[in-house]
Formats: sequence, structure tokens, C-alpha cells
Amino acid sequence: MAGQRYHLSVNDLLPNSPPGSLPRRRAAAVEQAFVDTKRGGIPSSPFHFSALSKQYRHEYLDIHRPTARTDANRLREWERHLHRIPLGTVDVETLLADHYKTVSPATRNRHRDLLSGMFRWAERKGFQIPHLTIGRREREFHRTRRLASDEEERLLRVCPPSLQRLVVTALDTGLRRGALLSLTDQHVVQNTFIVPAAVQKHRQAQRVPLTERVQKLVVGQRGPLFQWDRRAWDRGRKVAHIDNLRFHDLRREFASRLLERGVPLPTIQRLLGHQSIQMTMRYLHTIDQEGAFREAIATLDQNHVDSLA
Repeated sequence: MAGQRYHLSVNDLLPNSPPGSLPRRRAAAVEQAFVDTKRGGIPSSPFHFSALSKQYRHEYLDIHRPTARTDANRLREWERHLHRIPLGTVDVETLLADHYKTVSPATRNRHRDLLSGMFRWAERKGFQIPHLTIGRREREFHRTRRLASDEEERLLRVCPPSLQRLVVTALDTGLRRGALLSLTDQHVVQNTFIVPAAVQKHRQAQRVPLTERVQKLVVGQRGPLFQWDRRAWDRGRKVAHIDNLRFHDLRREFASRLLERGVPLPTIQRLLGHQSIQMTMRYLHTIDQEGAFREAIATLDQNHVDSLA
């Protein structure tokens, strides 16, 4: 190779082949592919999925998306499962089908997006990435879970005080749990939460005015304002006989209550910190949707009456 020597084990190129079992013709093809890659002047991609994934986490996620801990954990899970598996042999759709049978289509779509983003990043870096087929996004069925009229009271009654403060604040601010847990007394200014960009999903700072009951809970506190206790949350739902409720549903409840009180959609969007109105619409589910439709149509009748008068 023009004076260059490379000492690389065949097991690093084809880790699934046991020693001595590789045919000579196949070994020659693997060697030639490696030589062609080196001569091409283009950085070769890491040979294994786990190598690319680790590099993506360290060079992109940790720097540009430090709050994306869920995505980083997904990649670590794949790294354990696909340890030293050549990139060209990874079947994305089989991976999603075999190991995520019990999750929702929305979760599988997020996994597809994560893999697509990693491969696009590798291409921008100049790596030669094998063609990996990622199927179309699946149709998502968005959650519509709302709190019934008495569920909030029942839940708060059985929760410990620290969890009560977190639940009430989530219902009255719509902030994500991660953002709430990052807040300290330094983030309360003139009865408003100043949420720093570093803890926000879209890396944008946010100001959220506080209701009177939230002010009573946080004003005057010192240090971290909230704590999360998964066991207390699960135990509280069980004791209160509340099924199929996730903490993130409180954010949806916040948005839907605002809609039912006539708050304009753009205002709800800004309070939720969404970048698009379409995302906000996914959060909105009124309890009496048919009644809301009737009231909307009734405004047209009123306009006609006024014009005929």
C-alpha cells in the first residue's frame, strides 16, 4: 500500500467469523475493501456499530444536546446488543421489531429518528457509511389521557408533601419534569420561573408566570425546589386507584385546561415552549369536545343574527 503497513486482525473486520474459518477468497475481498477505503482519501467509518455510536454520543450528543439523556441511554443499550457488529450488517427494522415489540409506534419512530440523525452526522463527518435502510415512520396514536374531575384531589391526598409540590407545579406551569427538577430558588424572579436554556429540550430559555398556589409552594424556599420519587408516584397512583397516568400527562392536562378557558393557541404554544403549533395541537384534548364544537358553530349563528338586525 504505497509504503504504508496496517496490522489489523481479521476478527476486527469480521468479528462474527471464528478464527481459521474465513475462506481465502473472502479474506482477499475484505482486505481489498480495506485497502480501497484507505486509498480513497475519505475517512473510513468505524467498523462497528458500537464504535460509531460511542463517537456520536461523545462528539455530538454530549456537546450539542446535553439534555438528551434518553437518547444517550438508547444508544448505550444498542451498543451492548450490537457490540462489535459491522455497520453493514445492521438491519434497523429487524432491530426495532425484535427488541421493541412492547413499545408504542411513537417510541419506535423516535428510535428511527435517532438512528437517522446518527447516520447523517457520520456522513457530514466524511465517514463512508454503508447504505442502511430505515423504514417509514409508523402511524402514531397520541395519548389523550386527561385527569377526571376528582383524580387530581385523590392523587394529591395520598402523595407525600414533596411529590404534592411537584404535581401541583406541573399542573400549573406545564413544565417538563426534567426542567422542574433543575429549578432552584435562584430561578424564581418576581413570581416567575426563569427556566434556563440548558435544561430545555429545544435549548431556549423560558419565563413561566406562577399561579398563586405555586407561589405559596416555592417562594421563600432555598436550594432545589423539587424532588422526584418514582416509588411514591407509583404508590400514590395505586392507592388513589388512578390507572394509565404518566407524569408527562400533567403537561397535557395543563395545556388542555388553558384551551378550555379560551386561551389562544399561540399563547399555549409559547407557554409549553413548543417550536411549532402542530406539536401543541397534539397536547390539546378537551373533555367536552362536542360541546366546544357546538359553541364554536353557535358564534356563526350570532354573527348572522347581528347582520340581519
